[in-house]
Amino acid sequence: AERITDDLVSKDEVRKDYYLGQFRNTTEYEYWLAPDEIEGKIPEKLCGTFLRNGPGKFEGGLANYFDGDGFIMRFAIKSGRCHVAGRFVNAKRDEVDEENQAPSQSQTGGALTNAFNAVAWGGRLLALWVASQPQDLDPISLETTGMEGSSGWLSSFMDPF
Repeated sequence: AERITDDLVSKDEVRKDYYLGQFRNTTEYEYWLAPDEIEGKIPEKLCGTFLRNGPGKFEGGLANYFDGDGFIMRFAIKSGRCHVAGRFVNAKRDEVDEENQAPSQSQTGGALTNAFNAVAWGGRLLALWVASQPQDLDPISLETTGMEGSSGWLSSFMDPF
């Protein structure tokens, strides 16, 4: 498989993390799926993007599914190939307590927010959570670009519709 960047983990490490359990920390990654890793064949004319998100960082004393830092995965399919990427949804990722591998804030509505809805809307990619403002994400890199909310156009955070 072709790696996009050298500073991300391998897909073998991602698979190992997957089987360790749902309350384990994950890591950021980005890679192309090799044809032999896909059961069957992706149709050449199939083109689109699937986004999946949820918590990705739990260790360091967190015990609730809603406490982990948000993590977004993207599966982009085009020309019979699939590109996979995963990133933390977190405007303040540098403030993570690295010693405990835990978020620097874990209370509901804290600065480090989870992502439980991903919405492509009006040319933007937003990660939503039950108790905080939406996070703006770059749709290509999945990097968090800021917190939406100052314009007041979204009155509820839990469900986008």
